[in-house]
Amino acid sequence: MRRSWFLALLAAAAMAGCKDHGATLFGPDRALAVGAYHGLSFADACNKAEGFAIFCTSQVVTQIVEADTEDPSVAVVILAKDHPAGALARHEYYVVGKKAGKTSVVFKAMFDDGSVREDKIGVSVEAADTLRLASRCSDGGSAAPANVLVSVGHGGTFYVEALAGNEQLDGWLPNAVIADGLTDTFLDDNLIFYSWQAPPTAVVIQPQSAAVPTVVGTLTAYGPDQVTEIVLSSANQLSPAAFTQPGDFFLTTAVLVHGQAPCQSLPVELRSSTPSICSGPSGEPVWMADSDFGTHATVHAEGACVLEAAMPGGSVLTTQTFPVFFVQAPLAGSDTPGFGQRCLVEGQTACAGYASYEIGVCRGGQWTLKEECPLDQACDYVPDSTSGCAAGATCARCRRLR
Repeated sequence: MRRSWFLALLAAAAMAGCKDHGATLFGPDRALAVGAYHGLSFADACNKAEGFAIFCTSQVVTQIVEADTEDPSVAVVILAKDHPAGALARHEYYVVGKKAGKTSVVFKAMFDDGSVREDKIGVSVEAADTLRLASRCSDGGSAAPANVLVSVGHGGTFYVEALAGNEQLDGWLPNAVIADGLTDTFLDDNLIFYSWQAPPTAVVIQPQSAAVPTVVGTLTAYGPDQVTEIVLSSANQLSPAAFTQPGDFFLTTAVLVHGQAPCQSLPVELRSSTPSICSGPSGEPVWMADSDFGTHATVHAEGACVLEAAMPGGSVLTTQTFPVFFVQAPLAGSDTPGFGQRCLVEGQTACAGYASYEIGVCRGGQWTLKEECPLDQACDYVPDSTSGCAAGATCARCRRLR
């Protein structure tokens, strides 16, 4: 009985989904810049249907009957063939901002079920007073660095944001900025995107604009001499590197130019001041770190691994110390913590893995977390005869470098 009722409900919902449920016009989410282009899409409103949207059936537009604006002096609708990007324009229709003001874009179309449906959206147009360069590798918004860094002789990409006061505007603005080596890269994503071929020598360029009075941001071609800092970090930032036998740990590098990280870094030279403790992957005291793939330091003994970072052949810009521990491996077949899992000897302690900074303790027949070692210490095993250890069981402690 319950199954029959459910099937009847499904059938009714499916029939309801086949009815005309309107259409939706998609356009700018923010005010459109004067002179900017924004793609328009008109489709069945099935995805916005209320209730059993899973049964909603979507019809296809067969003919656009009307595509216009209520005030063509503020904005107009054009076909893709009239777009300045030519064949790169993938939308069928675009709205173009003409002057500051407000209007509505109206679409009416026939669908393959014979219905004629329409929708309209309000469009606001504002004149941009500022263009701001935005680094492609930043998180965007007002925090995006306005200085675009590209290594000498290489290519880079960046966005340009159109602003009216503090308000960011929408749409693609052709020929927004001008500078040597700049190429307007149209992606048909309603954003202003550029590529820049940096010259072979270090230089700072201020782009210009014929459409907007102010351009905020510069293009900087940088080389090794312009690098002011190197960030050197390891995968063991939250806990020391701990080994039961010689091995290696991963390192990453990033260059900074006056505090800013470029989207594309440069290779960095690493130098070990403690080659008996750590060295390059093949035992070398000096080696290169790839800016994209990082590098490894090989460890030979316990101690403080001191590494220096410099541009190739240059002076040291960063010195970093990494504590390296050589610890005892747990006895074969002994209990190791799986927090929440059963354990055998009450009061037993153990490291949660060879390179862990967590110590587990057996309480009430289950492994629980006893403590976390400080950043300058590692978990290691001590004899079960040590004070506070459970006899006949593994016993772990946090310890500093020997």
